[in-house]
Amino acid sequence: MFSYSQLEAAVYRFEMANGRRLTPYEFDCVAAAGLENIDPCDLADNICSYLETSPQPLSESRSAAFFALGKSYDTRLLQYFRHHLAHEIHSDMAVAYQIMIALDNLAEPVWKVGTSSFSFDETELNHEAATRYLAECV
Repeated sequence: MFSYSQLEAAVYRFEMANGRRLTPYEFDCVAAAGLENIDPCDLADNICSYLETSPQPLSESRSAAFFALGKSYDTRLLQYFRHHLAHEIHSDMAVAYQIMIALDNLAEPVWKVGTSSFSFDETELNHEAATRYLAECV
């Protein structure tokens, strides 16, 4: 199980792996979570496993997990994100929004050209965009 602080640290670990220099606070978070030497692919796999095997994590935990995974920019997760987006658009649009951002990070055309994204609270517009995106992926 991942705590919120571990998922926050995972974000920083992914950013560090992608070449961003961490602030002392961010590095301390990574170190406190014991993630400074974990391979980013293994970390992503562990978060995916957490999402798959934990009894339904709370919305906030799922959102944080998908936010962290989105910071990995891991193209291996494309189908994983699509699969979970298809589920979350019917159950929790706040989580779906984080998955949409993760897909956007992979340069997927989740939102129409000229629209980078909508706010997380624009539920109807995000639902329409997610539904259109998934229909075009089939």
